[in-house]
Amino acid sequence: MNISNKIQSIILKKKSNICVSLDYTKSSQILNTVELLKGLIIMIKLHCDIIEDFSETFIKKLVSLCKDNDILILEDRKFADIGNTFKHQFTGGIFKINTWCDLITIHSIAGDGPIKEFAKIKSKEQGALIIAQMSNKNNLFTAEYTANTKKIAKENIGSVAGFICQEKLSSSTNLLSFVPGVNRHTSSDTSDQKYTTPECAMEKGADVLIIGRGIINSTNMLEECNIYKEIAWK
Repeated sequence: MNISNKIQSIILKKKSNICVSLDYTKSSQILNTVELLKGLIIMIKLHCDIIEDFSETFIKKLVSLCKDNDILILEDRKFADIGNTFKHQFTGGIFKINTWCDLITIHSIAGDGPIKEFAKIKSKEQGALIIAQMSNKNNLFTAEYTANTKKIAKENIGSVAGFICQEKLSSSTNLLSFVPGVNRHTSSDTSDQKYTTPECAMEKGADVLIIGRGIINSTNMLEECNIYKEIAWK
């Protein structure tokens, strides 16, 4: 089963398409939140390089917890370098991302080199999400850039599982649409983020909703996550 099919299978099994963005700096916060939300989510998104106490012990606990509860791990590294540098970033350093992630994010700014390298070294059930659009103000994504990104994705189905985007970009069941910046309470933050509602994201063809502060900043994360789950499933 490829990663795109696996994602869809988990969505149907758990009747959820929620990926929660765990932008925490402490490993205990991540583990505790996954334990709390494990029945409502299909995926977590990490930025491993902001975790101040990242360790092999932590990642083993996280992988075990996620595996036991049908939760995939997306490392939002946003790789954007030449293929050889990407290889070292993906497999080396203190994080050794390739040993524990299910999905990674890759910019297409460097062309298809990183994707080609990823295809050589990834495991059978790992996949990449290629960034075609972003949710912040004043980004430099153009229609032409997005079109070229789509072309790279289509030429690398098998390695690319879908897009980070703001709308449905492909009718292929092997190229899913992951929409970040979803928040049902506010339209922006004090920086450059622009939010969309879960209803709007689904109407535009989202397959997976990526929700961060809308859930993790809530006074009742379990209740709030369930509301997003029900809205999106409906």
